Amino acid sequence: MKKLGHDNLFNPSLFKELDEISSSNIFIYKPEYQEVHTLTCAISGRLNSAIKYLNNHKRYPKSEDEFILFMVYSCMVIDGVKNLLNKIFKEDFNKNEKKYFLKMQQGEFFPVEESDFLSDDKMFEYLRALIFAHPFHIDRHLKKYFSEQISPWFSVDQTWTAFSEKTRDCIEIQIFVKRENNDGKHPILLELSFQSLKEYVNSRYLYFEKAIQWFKGEQLKVEEEWKAEKINRNLDLIDLILEINEFLKKRFMGRSGVKQFYYYLSCPCTEKSNELIFNKYKQTIINRLPEICDAVDNLDINKIDNIISDLTRISKKMSFNTYQQLEGIYLYLHESFQRDVLVKGSNEEEALSLVNEFAKGFAKKWVKIDTTKMCNSEIKMLIAAACYFEKKKQEGKLKIINGKYEVK
Repeated sequence: MKKLGHDNLFNPSLFKELDEISSSNIFIYKPEYQEVHTLTCAISGRLNSAIKYLNNHKRYPKSEDEFILFMVYSCMVIDGVKNLLNKIFKEDFNKNEKKYFLKMQQGEFFPVEESDFLSDDKMFEYLRALIFAHPFHIDRHLKKYFSEQISPWFSVDQTWTAFSEKTRDCIEIQIFVKRENNDGKHPILLELSFQSLKEYVNSRYLYFEKAIQWFKGEQLKVEEEWKAEKINRNLDLIDLILEINEFLKKRFMGRSGVKQFYYYLSCPCTEKSNELIFNKYKQTIINRLPEICDAVDNLDINKIDNIISDLTRISKKMSFNTYQQLEGIYLYLHESFQRDVLVKGSNEEEALSLVNEFAKGFAKKWVKIDTTKMCNSEIKMLIAAACYFEKKKQEGKLKIINGKYEVK
């Protein structure tokens, strides 16, 4: 593995890529992936803080406190990698590797035979107990050599030994041990290379690449399945809208708002003076349906959103009061609601009041809205049409030719 330089400990882009790919709606909503997604979210919250701290403290620690925090955040990285890979692959990677802490175990103060050297992962667990000085008794490690191990602690200033050839990399760990057939407890010193520790933690952090590749592979597999199923464009308009909406729901792309077109295309025009604008806007929607079908078949949610936005969003030049009116209308006036008796003080009554205010503004240039006679679908269709043509006029994209509206 490449040695770590001062400018590069943990690559933040790796974590960001994992967070981004795992945030796909496929993993959020598809049942078979939800557990992995939830675990990734839990890990990401910790990992973001851990990577920031470790990258800001990559040099030799100035104090015991600083080193303990370095170990805390290192544990977050190690535990995150281990738990995520176990969830995805049902196995540990390199669990028997003996590379990063091998030199430490070969030291003269570590009385363990080479055949019993701990793997890197096991050695890290041992170091974690030693450095955190918890528990007081750490007898579950190396039982073959020590009947008892107590009161571990470490030093970052190397004050416990008189060795002259120490580098500014060594962290000394003292532990009192008792061996078999020996009544006394004697201190032993272990020498941990801070550089080796960083390289070990980074090597495990890089295993997130395996998780990223798994997420990419699963996403590609699902998307290929979706792309193999195409929308039936021979359906009549209403059924086509419903099929598009169903495809979007199955592909977790339902935020686009296509369902509103079902109500717009199926509602009647009850006011003769609105017929020109009503029919023109209706035809505009119909003309864009092939583009929407293409975007759905190609899983292009951005294109779908752009088309819906072009057909339904209001102009940026609208007044703040108009924005507030439309917000209340779209929040409380539902197309599917059949209005028989209007309940006084209800949200719908408030929404219809806002419609009446809106109808007195720029909308009256385009349509006539009568809230006492029109159903909710027709009202919202007319509001959408007024907003659309007003926006196109302000953008300079609307022409009137022989009494007909033409949009560039």
